[in-house]
Amino acid sequence: MTPREEIQALNIEIGHIQTRGDAAAMTEFYVEDAVLLPPNATPIKGKAAIFSFWVAGLPNVAHFTSETRELEILAPDVVVEQGAYRTVTKQADAPVLTGKYLVLWRRERGDWKITHDMWSALS
Repeated sequence: MTPREEIQALNIEIGHIQTRGDAAAMTEFYVEDAVLLPPNATPIKGKAAIFSFWVAGLPNVAHFTSETRELEILAPDVVVEQGAYRTVTKQADAPVLTGKYLVLWRRERGDWKITHDMWSALS
């Protein structure tokens, strides 16, 4: 598979994981010193802090999907992905959120892992 196909397959898996609310499985996509850059928040550094973020946020997710719009290979084991997401929430006041994201992926021991993850809402 090409890096684009591999990342797209991982994004499908991430969608299933977020939909079922599995913070531990979600955290496994990140390197140890990863940085999460959620909207309107300070950076979240390291897997332990990222796990806490997902524990707090995933229970609100009813369904999540994402779509790779662009993927640039920066080095054989480093790619940057730009895409769009759609989240159906369990909250009555914000049932559907759409937005854009930018993710830096690095292949470690054969597996693609996230080093930096940033997104913002469009709606």
